[in-house]
Amino acid sequence: MGSTNSQLLEDIPEPTTEVTLSVFWCGTAGRIRPPTTQIGMFSKLCRSEEISKQYGQKVETREFGASKHYKISFDGCGNTNGTTGTLFGAGLSTQCDEVVENLDKIIAAGHKVKINCLGLSRGGMGVLMLVKRLARYPPTLVTMNCLLFDPVPGNLITSSSLDLFNQTLASQCMDVSSSRNLANVLAIYPHIPLPDFAFHAPILSKYPPSTKVEEIVSLGCHQGALYHPEDNVPSLISFSMIRAFLLAHETPLALDPAGIKDKQLLETLKLELKHNEPTTRFTHSYVHTIIERVIPNNDIKYLNYYHYTLKAKHNLLSEPFDESSCLLRIIRS
Repeated sequence: MGSTNSQLLEDIPEPTTEVTLSVFWCGTAGRIRPPTTQIGMFSKLCRSEEISKQYGQKVETREFGASKHYKISFDGCGNTNGTTGTLFGAGLSTQCDEVVENLDKIIAAGHKVKINCLGLSRGGMGVLMLVKRLARYPPTLVTMNCLLFDPVPGNLITSSSLDLFNQTLASQCMDVSSSRNLANVLAIYPHIPLPDFAFHAPILSKYPPSTKVEEIVSLGCHQGALYHPEDNVPSLISFSMIRAFLLAHETPLALDPAGIKDKQLLETLKLELKHNEPTTRFTHSYVHTIIERVIPNNDIKYLNYYHYTLKAKHNLLSEPFDESSCLLRIIRS
């Protein structure tokens, strides 16, 4: 079905049953087993049947329908494709092929598919590539919910801005607004920049007007904010946000191993507001965009939008959200 035209997809009647397919995409050097970051942790916590070629049980023919929940877990493209994966993101397209192959089989078995994706760094770019690959699938067959954790194309900002022939990964994933089925995006950006020579400027893509998009600046530096939640405060906050997103979109997860309580988290976030550590991080984006941690002042009430939602959840505020009241923010011009 991956090669069939859009009209044939439109002709498929809307299925009455839905399957959830959760996709976990490591960063460039990451591994699912043993887990390098929380990508591997959440893959392990996910109580779905693993069907990836690398980690799934080898079966001659898989009958989709015996389970309503499946998962596909990918090691980083630097592990699967060596130097070309590390430098150019080689292997991401092949991983997309594997998702599409399984998606088409599930649809052929008579199910609608909800795809929940979690991708770190280059894995986040894999998620964006998949969004573009699946853009023509009607929402009667496919719905996508995507969490991008610091998606990094690995290009210099100047090289992607001068890319007239759409050769860089940044250019290829800058605009995913043609998607018909992208329902929700949560993009999380740690505020601390890496040096320019690390090629780690993140991307802020253009999404469809119908997509619910939350772009949140958080604490930490790249995958250092995605280690075990007991290792550091940035990882604790990341774990809480990711877990809430996956559960909200019905990815089945085991009990929280960190035992994170909202009250504990709110106290931690309140303490962070006192730290005077301003930063600026430049990005790839379709409009000029920077990520900032500003100097604390009397108008700062929240670390970020997630902090606001936690307080709202427990009826601890009355005013509407205003990004200027956040210590961490995205500034577009």
